[in-house]
Amino acid sequence: AADGYLEFFSTREKPVKYIKTGFSHLDRKTYLDYGDYMVIGGRPSTGKTAFTLQTMLYMAREHNVAYFSLETSSRKIFDRLIASFTRTPFSQIKQGNIQDWNPIAQGYDDFKNLKFHVVDAAGWNVGRIQAKALELEAKIIFIDYLSLIQAEGRSKLEQVTNISIALHTMAQQNKITVIALSQLNRAG
Repeated sequence: AADGYLEFFSTREKPVKYIKTGFSHLDRKTYLDYGDYMVIGGRPSTGKTAFTLQTMLYMAREHNVAYFSLETSSRKIFDRLIASFTRTPFSQIKQGNIQDWNPIAQGYDDFKNLKFHVVDAAGWNVGRIQAKALELEAKIIFIDYLSLIQAEGRSKLEQVTNISIALHTMAQQNKITVIALSQLNRAG
């Protein structure tokens, strides 16, 4: 008890610096730190991936980030990232009908300085995700999405529970912030 109390004082001598998401309202509620495990849930097609890609772009200015995509190819992820980063309409990129290439060409120098990796991770388990995150020296990882991770269990509920426990353990043991997306069912 005494050690914990004294540690409290030593860590309050200077302001604690939390990980910023780029969304100030969220930052005031979460106080995200290394080793935290956060799940972002939502129904299909409600913008979970878009939200986390925006967050990743912001965080990658300061932190080494890895985005593990179990559902979408890295090529499609980069289409979305470049559209967002350069403010190019996504529909123009998808249809191969880009009206103005200048923002894309001018955005390259800033984009290449961001510290992130997009990893195609379809069929991976938590152990493989952890090994790759450590190899990349990632301090923050995003997982899109949770229930697609391979895991042991007799039911989907048991599998997702085991995945969640393993991700939480990974986050705490390695001081890696883990942000996982979870798809809620439409009826829920």
